[in-house]
Amino acid sequence: MTSPNEWDLAATREAEHIYHNMFEAHRGVVRSRHRGIMAAFGNDGYAVDVKAKREVEAARQCIAADGGTVLGFGTGPEGYTWTLLFRPGKVTRAKLTAALWEAWLRDVPTDTPGVTFFELLQSSIADRVIRRAKEETAR
Repeated sequence: MTSPNEWDLAATREAEHIYHNMFEAHRGVVRSRHRGIMAAFGNDGYAVDVKAKREVEAARQCIAADGGTVLGFGTGPEGYTWTLLFRPGKVTRAKLTAALWEAWLRDVPTDTPGVTFFELLQSSIADRVIRRAKEETAR
């Protein structure tokens, strides 16, 4: 793929795949189906939720800060799921995932009861779903 439009189309296809196969994972970072390319994603209402848009901006900044290159962006059915395809540079999955959560939780006071548990629970669910999807792909 060479043009931005091709990468945006690939990101849209990736978002559709994530929507249909990893919906329980609210946000995360996975290997794309394209060699050497990663995908940051959110299943969190991109079309209508300002927090989801803030996540995408945080992902773009995190990727660029660590020498990565954003290649394409797309959304899945009804604009609910978003995917950002990128060459990672030095950004790690853990660092980018943390940036996504930080952006999403930005307006939630840190002393809100249950917020840490919620993040840990949702992160655990996302890890399980991502691992399951990887195993199914390997078969």
